[in-house]
Amino acid sequence: MVTEQRQSLPFWRKLKYSGFDYVNYFLVLVFLIIILYPLWYVLMASFSDIYALIDTPVLLSPVDFTLDAYKKVFETNEIWMGLKNSLLYTACGTALNVFMTLITAYPLSRDTIPGKKWMMVLITMTMYINGGMIPNYLVVDTLGMRNTIFALILPGAVSAYLLIVSISFIKSTVPESIIEAARIDGCTHFQTFCRIIVPLSVPLIGVLSLQYGLNHWNSYTSALIYLDERNMYPLQLVLREILIRTEVSSMMNDIMTMSYEIDYEQQVALREGIKYVSMVVTSVPLLIIYPFLNKFFAKGLVLGGVKE
Repeated sequence: MVTEQRQSLPFWRKLKYSGFDYVNYFLVLVFLIIILYPLWYVLMASFSDIYALIDTPVLLSPVDFTLDAYKKVFETNEIWMGLKNSLLYTACGTALNVFMTLITAYPLSRDTIPGKKWMMVLITMTMYINGGMIPNYLVVDTLGMRNTIFALILPGAVSAYLLIVSISFIKSTVPESIIEAARIDGCTHFQTFCRIIVPLSVPLIGVLSLQYGLNHWNSYTSALIYLDERNMYPLQLVLREILIRTEVSSMMNDIMTMSYEIDYEQQVALREGIKYVSMVVTSVPLLIIYPFLNKFFAKGLVLGGVKE
């Protein structure tokens, strides 16, 4: 009888949610809109007519749909050169970072290593103390790494924070008994690392790849400081050069042209359109890769925070 009465109720009466739950859902929805709408605005603006952006704001759909801004950005070979360089720096740098972090975290996760306490103190100090830009530049220049890929991937080969997360993860995931069993079977430390630590650390590798990959892909300052050759510029520097050229062109037109107002509006619209396209171009690769690593990100952080 009770079941029949319950089935006859509207669906919102069947839900066992309190008023507090509905308020939470509403607030989450509001915050979600606040976070996502700027991203949607940038995407729609990049597909809008660059001259119509001045008069008509973008709401939910493009204004006079066009690909002119994308054509102006991709019509130069510098974009493809920068994209190739960014992919190369990100792939090589991420592979080096993950390997160095894991191979450092493995011995530090064992309590039997001598001087572990002092090593951890020194590693933690690097999170708060930095040599600064000038000493770092002098070191890179003295080692002959300027204008090479090594200047972008070697100075930050290991992150202290991610190293601590990796140590906690390996310590909580790989018991000492497994390591001892591998040693009894005749495995060396490197064989134990390759055959036991790495296979059991797949979630951690996903987390490290995501974090290091984001850092390399968005890296801007290091390339600006250490690279002088334009054919080695990553995508971020190439887009910066395009924006600078557009602004300089706008300034020259303001000074030299007689039709000041029309050219000024066109140059401002062109510059804004290129900015929107630049943000979309730099974000698309991350949006494609992130869903595949998201499950590793959540699981890795949870396991990395568990201690024995």
